[in-house]
Amino acid sequence: MNKILIDTKEYDLIIDESDSYSLEILESSKINIIVKKDINAKINILVSNKDLLINLKLEENSNLVVNQLLLDTSMNLNIKLNKFANIKYVASFLSSLDLDNIININHEETSTSKVIINGVNLKNKFYLTMNGIIPKNSPNSILEESSKIINLDNKSDSKIIPNLIIDNKDVVANHSAFIGEFSLNEVNYLRSRGISLEDAYRLLLKANLLNGMDLEIDMYKFIYAIRNYKIGR
Repeated sequence: MNKILIDTKEYDLIIDESDSYSLEILESSKINIIVKKDINAKINILVSNKDLLINLKLEENSNLVVNQLLLDTSMNLNIKLNKFANIKYVASFLSSLDLDNIININHEETSTSKVIINGVNLKNKFYLTMNGIIPKNSPNSILEESSKIINLDNKSDSKIIPNLIIDNKDVVANHSAFIGEFSLNEVNYLRSRGISLEDAYRLLLKANLLNGMDLEIDMYKFIYAIRNYKIGR
């Protein structure tokens, strides 16, 4: 497992070995990631209170899993999939700031993407635009987008804009979106087991943010970051 600290305005990461990578981002950055042909890799990314631009390219027949936790961080993400490339990208946002996020997913022939966005908006604004693009010359591609934003304050302003730009009939493309609050039944169930209201919300918050992640490494780092985030600041 490769541990990388990023503290520069721009960083280039070339992945040419099948391995796991742990990225901690200390500076608002532009990060360019290329996964080389036939490589299988996993990247875990932790970032707090930054502005982030990620350009991610998967070369032919490469496979990538990304688990990302963003605390008070906005992100522009551009994913480019070459032929037979596959990606699963899970990004979870926890924020009390105004954030505007854009995700672009571009496919070539027989490529597959599964992008899962989990968000907890404590207050203020959280906007998410997702553009899934399959052009005419990209048959047999699969595009799956899923986004779920939980508002913890009734004054929170959350918005999801899903755009599927599909120019080929021989594909699978879908998007699901949810904006709401934690279920009162779930909160009351936890309260009935002697769990305080604050701890009940933190348990639900953690479960929502870790949903869909495959964290063999960095699990405790992600949980520690969520647990120590100061709600209500």
